[in-house]
Amino acid sequence: MNRDRTIAGLDVMERKITGRKVDFIFYRQLLEYGCCECGRNDDQTKKLKDGIFKMARVLKDMLYSLYKKSPESLCGLTLVGFLLFETKFTMVLYDAPAGYICRISHTKTTDLPEEADDICNELLPILEAVYRARLTMESTNKIIKQKAQYVDLDLEQYSEMFPSFNSVL
Repeated sequence: MNRDRTIAGLDVMERKITGRKVDFIFYRQLLEYGCCECGRNDDQTKKLKDGIFKMARVLKDMLYSLYKKSPESLCGLTLVGFLLFETKFTMVLYDAPAGYICRISHTKTTDLPEEADDICNELLPILEAVYRARLTMESTNKIIKQKAQYVDLDLEQYSEMFPSFNSVL
């Protein structure tokens, strides 16, 4: 039962490979198109570490995996991130318009409604931003899926064609 275990002081242990963990990932057909980071209170340290630094790295990794899937469409790809800290909502757009450097754009921070009377007024801009994010993710998915498939046919090796059917006369 314990044959595969090692003692850390005597043998070098293998490191467990883990990726960055975010609170929520948007994916479709095993491809990732965005992420979300949440925080219970408006802690500036958590907002900097998770919301700014970690989200930028995660979105860059997602963009690289999409680039490996379709290298010719890098300039048209846009990824979406959401930051939700206490009652603040911010949308983050991540793209590479020139192809060699990445751009991060933050939308204006919107306050989430705290009272039932404010839901009609304050929730509409958030729903609009989420809908625009969905459309952005769908267009990125469409760009990835419409890449041209190239098939390398070496027809010169088949220059001599043998008959497929034998005719009986």
